[in-house]
Amino acid sequence: MDTHLSLNEKGAAAAAATCTTATATTSNASMTTLTQTVSASSQQQANIESLPAYMIEWSPQQRRVRFLRTTDDLATELSPANSERLNDSLKRLFVVHGSPHQYVVLLQRALAIDPLFIKAHAQRRRYSPVHRRPGDRWACFEYPELCSYGKADGRDAGAKAGAQAELPAYPLSDEGADAVMFCRASLWLNGENDGVLFLEDPPWAGPSPIMRKQTTMVALHAAAADSTGSRDDEGVDEHLSSLEVVLQEALRGPEHMRHGVRALLSELAYTHWLAYFESPLVDPEAHPAHVLSLAWRVQLALEHNLNVTRYLARWGMPLPIAAAEWDGLLGRNARRVDLATVAAGGARAIADEFRSIQAGQNPKRALAPGEKDESSRGLDRISYLGGILLPFTIVPSVLSMSDPFGPTGGMFWVFWVVCAPLTVLALLFIYADSIRKATVWIEVAADEAKAEEQAGQSAGAAGDDGTAEPKPLLGGSRTDRPDDLMEEGVETFPTVVIQRPQDGRPARAYKRQELGWTGAMKSMVGYGYADRLQEPVPVESVRRPSTSLRRPLNRTYTGQSRGYA
Repeated sequence: MDTHLSLNEKGAAAAAATCTTATATTSNASMTTLTQTVSASSQQQANIESLPAYMIEWSPQQRRVRFLRTTDDLATELSPANSERLNDSLKRLFVVHGSPHQYVVLLQRALAIDPLFIKAHAQRRRYSPVHRRPGDRWACFEYPELCSYGKADGRDAGAKAGAQAELPAYPLSDEGADAVMFCRASLWLNGENDGVLFLEDPPWAGPSPIMRKQTTMVALHAAAADSTGSRDDEGVDEHLSSLEVVLQEALRGPEHMRHGVRALLSELAYTHWLAYFESPLVDPEAHPAHVLSLAWRVQLALEHNLNVTRYLARWGMPLPIAAAEWDGLLGRNARRVDLATVAAGGARAIADEFRSIQAGQNPKRALAPGEKDESSRGLDRISYLGGILLPFTIVPSVLSMSDPFGPTGGMFWVFWVVCAPLTVLALLFIYADSIRKATVWIEVAADEAKAEEQAGQSAGAAGDDGTAEPKPLLGGSRTDRPDDLMEEGVETFPTVVIQRPQDGRPARAYKRQELGWTGAMKSMVGYGYADRLQEPVPVESVRRPSTSLRRPLNRTYTGQSRGYA
């Protein structure tokens, strides 16, 4: 026996008028009846979504939904007698869940559906035929559905968990059951009055759903009126309802159909994407890892909708949601990825950036040889090459390379006598310039170190193993020098270290300072400053601020070759 579900606008209006003229007692009874009707409508919606297919037939006066439980029901609706009834005021739309083969075969023959269109929907591929048949009208969009994982318990727990894993659903957090499922809606129109809509098989429908979704049958009870004659919209939430439910509601109003079903489908898909981006469940700060994992899938879906919109526009079938809207959502997704990337890095990314800024601004930072990148080494090689070629260019210009200083003259030896020392001096000057900014350690008098310690600038407290615990110099205001500003979790470096050995030897103090031009020259000739570049002072068990951002302990701080990084 065929099952019909008829909705009559006139009957709903009469029911509203009856509720308006009733007494208070009757009004309470009517509200109870309305609640029961809404509950029954939700059950009817679940029944509709669990069916393989159904048919919606609407006109400005009424709307009819027929359940197509078998292929015989579908064949009856596709008969010539029923098809000839369609006109500009009476339209119909078949809604198919999944791709049941027998249903698809009947619809393909009756509505002249391109087999490639059905194949593209089943395989979730883009449909863009090179040779378009005259009269073909279609649309295909991907959209998100916010849902949640159902509890898998009992004997079917393993089967339900396996079915959930096969769905195109992605979790939105680690602790919650919220998820997003990317679905596809493919619409094929046979003229302006007949068509079929292929949807994903909803996993939240049926007696044992593997997913959950808060959805109500808006199309069944949205026309019901309360005691004031207005619509009961409290139970209607388009952000929680599936696209199928919202589509059924939109088919009721003639104002929604002024541009046709294709335009309506594009608007509903776009609205679902807006609901996805505006949902508090998809928070790039609270769940950055999940937002980043979804970014590529969202990118593919939005690019598919953008390509379909552009393709239809080229063939003279523009949609109200133009390519610019889909392009805007792509940019929005890119910005969310940037926010999630920053949120995923957290304080560590900020601390690393702060260290890089400080490294570029601090003139007393010594670079270890391994820290110089290839560009710096290339510049050094160019500098040394220029230092060699410079004397050989200037000296010949001074001597004019003429007799008797020419290559064949008797005083050609003057050229070599002058060029060789100048070349050596140029190379020494370049080398001195490369090391003059190095931060090195030198041994200073203990009195000088004690004076700085008493001034509160820095002190190295001896540990149990005789090693020093350096502390940064704090002399003066913290705002005097930007380089001395500290953030929690970002370490600064000691300026003076005092080492008090346990074997009775006197304490030795080491001070960190810049090498300078004088120190560089003397270091090159090995006079008085050799200790600056020799084996550095070992410092172990360095205490750091209590923070999650830590550098490795037991580190040896060195001079120029192993400077502070």
